[in-house]
Amino acid sequence: MRVRNCVPATSSEAAWACYEDLVYSFAVEYPAGWNWTVSIDTGLHSDVKVAKRHEFRGPEGALDIDIWHPTLSDLAQWLEKQREATGPDLVVRTEPNAKVAGYPAVAFVMGDPQNPSPMLTVYVGNGQYIYRLWFTLHCDPAEIPVIRRMLDTFRLSAQAVPAEVPEEVWREVQRAFAPPRCAPPPPTPGPAPTPRPVVLPSADEAQNLTVGWKAFEDAALGLRFRYPPEYEVRIQPVSSLLIGVSVDRPQGERRETFVGMRIFLLEEENPRLTTPEGLESWIRELPEGENPVPGGGPIRVVERIQVGGRPAFVVQEPLWPGDPPNLQALVVIGRKRVLWLPLASPLTMEPEQVERLWPLQMAFLATLEVTR
Repeated sequence: MRVRNCVPATSSEAAWACYEDLVYSFAVEYPAGWNWTVSIDTGLHSDVKVAKRHEFRGPEGALDIDIWHPTLSDLAQWLEKQREATGPDLVVRTEPNAKVAGYPAVAFVMGDPQNPSPMLTVYVGNGQYIYRLWFTLHCDPAEIPVIRRMLDTFRLSAQAVPAEVPEEVWREVQRAFAPPRCAPPPPTPGPAPTPRPVVLPSADEAQNLTVGWKAFEDAALGLRFRYPPEYEVRIQPVSSLLIGVSVDRPQGERRETFVGMRIFLLEEENPRLTTPEGLESWIRELPEGENPVPGGGPIRVVERIQVGGRPAFVVQEPLWPGDPPNLQALVVIGRKRVLWLPLASPLTMEPEQVERLWPLQMAFLATLEVTR
């Protein structure tokens, strides 16, 4: 809860406010224009399940603070257990390399900084609770001083202690704001290209095309598909209602993407999403940090098809805010899931790569099922 005696350390800076949770004994400063909410409050004593989640959202960025009341008080030992449970993509390192609020901490950028939603992740424990600060890295470098101040003012006692985060971690953060992920828009938008027909191979053709491919299935995600064996599947939560799924592989210092998907979790089935007008309205209503369409739109629905027995739309979306719809994507409508999947485009990759990936993506789509 927010309490009256929780005030910014520099009270003259009216643009910042202070949040304090008396139950879990922490406080943090945040821009006064941000919204905050508690999205999880289980109160559980668990090494796996979150006891409480606080969400802070604003035009300069986004922060989730997750808190565990663990049985293991040692941070490194607890992170080893988390790594076993969730995998090395979510817990990149376990040994402390930083200090936050005066306590040993672990800091790293989760996900390749060139991916759609890399996150600065910081774990810190005070012997009673373990806290994870998740900063979503958007494309505005002005977010960096906001992150630094929030880390400096995060406190587990009455006195705030400036954070000590390695420079290599800040360099990874800086990379997240650089091209190609955050390249500036072109001076003049190009014309909207003619959409390429999305034609899925037949069941027999797909079986021949996917011989030797690996199978992926996750009942909780509501997702099932096959993919080429040289790639790997990586799952990256973006928010409580949005999960990123990448099928990619290392390529030098970067990763080559085969397909990248966003899975939106719906609380209940939404019949309006089965119409083009309903889909366009739903897109406009999504929060900025979760909206897959630059600038929130517009999109153009090209055609309606079926994917894995579920209704799906081929759409065009802008490459940059203010552009006409010029990139193709596929939207599959599940019962309580919406899957957003960009397709290979010469606007974002070399033409030779598009020609190589397109038939493989069509074969992938022929195996794709949204099961929830």
